[in-house]
Amino acid sequence: MKGEHTSVEFYLIDAFEIFHFLPLYYLFERRGIQVKFVAEPPESNTSGKWFDYNRAIEILEVNKVRYEKKCDPDCDFAFTTQESELLRKYNHKKVNTAYGFGFTNYSFLESERTWNGFDYKLVHGSITYHKLKEKGDIPQLYIMGYPKQMWEYPVVYQEPFDLAYEIKKQNTQGKPILVYFPTWDAGSSISAYWNEIEKLRKQFFIVTKAHHCTFRLRSEQEHRDILYRISDIVCGGNFDFKKVASVGDVAICDAISGAAAEVPLLNPNIDMLLLYSPLPEKNDFKKSLSEFSYCVKMPDEFMEGFYSVYQRDSYKEKRKEMLAKIFQPTDETCLEEFLNVLYQEKKRPNKQEKGVVHMRDKIWIWGTGNWTDRFIYLLGIQEDTIEGFIQSRKNKDVYRGKKVYEASEMRDIEYDLILVVSSFWEEIAEEADRLGMDRAKIVFVNQSKIGIRKKPGMKEIEYDWFNTENCGEWFIFDYGIFTNSHKLSERVKTVRSLADFWKDKNQFDTHSEIQQTSKMQSEMLQRYFIPNLRKEDVVCDFACASGEWSEFIAPYVGHLDGFDCSENMLATARKNMEGRQINNISYQYMDAEQTSFKRKYDHFLMLGLLTCIEDDTMASQIIKRVSDSIKSGGYLAVRDTLVMFETDKIYYNETDYSAVLREKSVYEQLYLENGFELIAEEYLNVYSHQPIEHGSHGYIFRKK
Repeated sequence: MKGEHTSVEFYLIDAFEIFHFLPLYYLFERRGIQVKFVAEPPESNTSGKWFDYNRAIEILEVNKVRYEKKCDPDCDFAFTTQESELLRKYNHKKVNTAYGFGFTNYSFLESERTWNGFDYKLVHGSITYHKLKEKGDIPQLYIMGYPKQMWEYPVVYQEPFDLAYEIKKQNTQGKPILVYFPTWDAGSSISAYWNEIEKLRKQFFIVTKAHHCTFRLRSEQEHRDILYRISDIVCGGNFDFKKVASVGDVAICDAISGAAAEVPLLNPNIDMLLLYSPLPEKNDFKKSLSEFSYCVKMPDEFMEGFYSVYQRDSYKEKRKEMLAKIFQPTDETCLEEFLNVLYQEKKRPNKQEKGVVHMRDKIWIWGTGNWTDRFIYLLGIQEDTIEGFIQSRKNKDVYRGKKVYEASEMRDIEYDLILVVSSFWEEIAEEADRLGMDRAKIVFVNQSKIGIRKKPGMKEIEYDWFNTENCGEWFIFDYGIFTNSHKLSERVKTVRSLADFWKDKNQFDTHSEIQQTSKMQSEMLQRYFIPNLRKEDVVCDFACASGEWSEFIAPYVGHLDGFDCSENMLATARKNMEGRQINNISYQYMDAEQTSFKRKYDHFLMLGLLTCIEDDTMASQIIKRVSDSIKSGGYLAVRDTLVMFETDKIYYNETDYSAVLREKSVYEQLYLENGFELIAEEYLNVYSHQPIEHGSHGYIFRKK
C-alpha cells in the first residue's frame, strides 16, 4: 500500500460508526484512494470499552468492504468520530469526522475534544463551520454535508425484520404512527416520560428506535424493558435509522439527541415534539432550538404539547430552512477541497504497472460529475495524464485539482484525446459538432453504452478503447458487469457456468440471502397461490434449492415433489425435512436442461430458475415441459430477476456469480406462448435503479 497511493483508515471504536464512514469509503474508493476499515478487537482497541465488536465485523462482512483487525500506524490519514487520543497508534495525519448535529451548547460534536490533536476536522454544514471558525486555533476545517443520510451509496443492512411489513401486519386498526427516539444516558427521557408516552398507544401505533447503547448495555436493561412495554415495535440499535424516521406521522425525540435534527431531515413533513432532559443541567440549549421545534420541559406539560404539535406543527417551514444550513450540501461538492488535500499526499504509481490504463500523453475529460469520479477510479487513470476537464455549462473553475474548460475554449487548444464521461452524451455530441471539434479524437463513454472492451482477468485489467457508435456491444462495471453481449460475458466470466455455480452450493434460501424479496414473495404466494391449493393436491417445486419454499407450501397440500440439479442442496433439504418431521415432501435430482416429469401435477413452483438459463430456446422448452406436466387450470408461481430496459437480455457477472436478466415483456411472453395466462404480477424488490433498473419480479400464471 505505502509508496503507491494515499492510504486512509477508518478506525472503529463502535459498530454505529460504520454507517457514517461507508459513504466516505465509497467516495474515496471511486477517487482512487486506498481505503479500508480497521476493527481492532476490544482487548487491543484504543477505546478500551464500548466496542460492539462482533456486530461491527458482521456489518463489515455483509457489506463486503475491505477491513483489517490491526491498524497500519504509517497510513497517510486516520479517521475517527471521537477524540484524537483514540488515534494514538497512528503516526501521520488525523481527521475528525462529525456524525450528527446537537442543539446543546455543550455538544461533544462541537467540543474542543473533536479538534484538539487533529490535523483536519470535517463538519456537516455552515452553522457548525462558522461557529468553530469564531473559536480560532481550529485545525483545517471543511464542510462535508451529511453523507450518511444524504448521498446515494451502496449499503447492506442485516435487519431482524422488515419494518414496513411488520407495521402492516400489526397495525390492523390503521392507527397513525408515532416514532420515538430516546437517547440512552442519565439524561434520557425514558425514565421521566414513559408513562405519558404509554398513554398514547390507544390512539397511535408506537415504533421506538432504541439508541445502540440502550439496546446492548447491561446497565440499560431497565430502560429496555420500559421501551418494550410502551411500544408496539422496538427497533434495535443498529437498525436503519432512515427507515424508522420515514414511516412516522409524528416523532418524539430527546432534545439532547442528534435524532432531533436527523429525523426531520429524513422526513420533512413529520410533526415533531422535543423533550427536555429530566436533569436540569442537561438543558443548556442553543437559542435556535426554540425556533426548530416545540419543546416540552416537564412531564406534566407533555400531553398538551404533544396534541398541540399533532394538530398543527407550526415549526415545519422554519425547520426546513435551518436544516439546509445544518446539513449541507446534498452532494459531494464541498468535500472537493479536502479531497485535493488527499490527492496532494498521493504517491504516483509506476506507469508500467499492470491494471493501469495507458493512453496518450495528455487527455481531457468532458464531465465533472459522479460518473466521472467512478470512471477515473475504475480504470485507474493516472492523474498526471489528465490535462483538464470540460463542462458544457461551466459552473466550477477547478475539479480534482485540474482546470475546468468551457467547451468553446477547446477550439483554440491542441488535444490528443477527449473522453466524454457524462449521461448527456447526445447533447455533448451535438455541441462538439457545432464547435467543429475533431470527432476522431473524441470517445463517448456514458452510463448506458460504455465503450470499453474488458480483457479476461478480474484483478489485472487492461482496456482497449473504441468509439461506441460502431461497437455494438457494451458493459457497465460497478459491483459486477452488465452487458448485452454473450461473447463479452463469457470473456469476463470467472465461474464455470450458471449450472455449475448452483451445483456447488450446499444451501440457498431467500430469507437469508435476499430478505426483502423473501417477504414479498411469501405475501404473493399467500395472496394468489395458496388459496387455490387443496389438501389432496400434488405440487412440484422445480429448482427447489435447499427446500425453503417446498416446506412453505407442504402444509397446504397432500404431497410435494422437489427437484434440483444440486445434490448438495438436496441433501440439505432432506436433512431439514427430517429434522422438522415433515413427511409429505420427496426431493429428487433433475437437470433443468434435461427435464422429464413422470406425472402431471396440480400446481407448480418455479422460483428463480430462468435467471440461470441463458438460451431462450432452452428456456421456452423448459416452460413447455412444465406446461405439459401441469393439469389444466393448475397454477404456476414463478419469480426471477428481470430488467426494466428495452433489450433482449442482460448478462450479469461478478466475481463468483453469473446470471441472465431478461427484459420484462420478453420474459412474460415465454409463458404466454406456452399455454399459460397471467393471473397476477408483483414487483417484489428493486435491487438497483443504476446503472440499469433491475429487480425481482413474481408472477402467478394459470394453465389454460
